[in-house]
Amino acid sequence: MLARNVWGGIDSRVAFVDMGGRQTAWTGNRMEFIGRNGTLERPAALAPGAALLGRTGADSIRAAYCSPTSSWPALVDRVRLVLGVAPSTEEAQTLITRWRGEDVDAALQAVRARWSEVLDTVTVRTPDRAFD
Repeated sequence: MLARNVWGGIDSRVAFVDMGGRQTAWTGNRMEFIGRNGTLERPAALAPGAALLGRTGADSIRAAYCSPTSSWPALVDRVRLVLGVAPSTEEAQTLITRWRGEDVDAALQAVRARWSEVLDTVTVRTPDRAFD
């Protein structure tokens, strides 16, 4: 799902969310998800037999995706959700394609290693050792 603020002002970036094609239904419409008598705690879209119809529009300020998973209590499933922003639709599609094929566990390890490298090189010494 791609979204751009068409009433834009100065920000014309494209926001995106992707589930790698695993979604079986989606919506960008608040009323469709929450429902006429629903609440955020009990949205109509989570009721038995409810369906997401892929609607978008002026009030499409959210995204809801539905994907099949294993049944509880044997729920052992991993879902990759890519959420981001890009300068253009083409660049958003490029990022989506890249992260669909990326080894996210390796990417996370690389980020952790980089931050450890940065943070481990900094030493703070103050008169108050407890503050260090």
